Amino acid sequence: DGTGSREVGRHGPKIVVQGQWDDTADEWVLSGNWANVRSSNVEAIRYDLDKTTLYVRFQGGDTYEYDNFPETLATGMYDCDSMGKYVWFIRKIGHKGRKVLR
Repeated sequence: DGTGSREVGRHGPKIVVQGQWDDTADEWVLSGNWANVRSSNVEAIRYDLDKTTLYVRFQGGDTYEYDNFPETLATGMYDCDSMGKYVWFIRKIGHKGRKVLR
């Protein structure tokens, strides 16, 4: 029925999605929900399609937002092999994150 938690990801079980949507990157982007990630650096990711903003919550709780973030890069992050390496990649190409105050 599409409810509950499900591990998804093209390259292996690394993302746990909770809610009512399909397990594709496009559906995750459209949902606007957090996807919990199995990573030593990143805890969860979320994309706000209306604001074109990516949110990355790191292990330890700090959350960063990346404004003017292309949807194609967000779906790429959802399907990537290494969340930590992808964060470094997006910073390297000029997307500087801003810490979100709690």
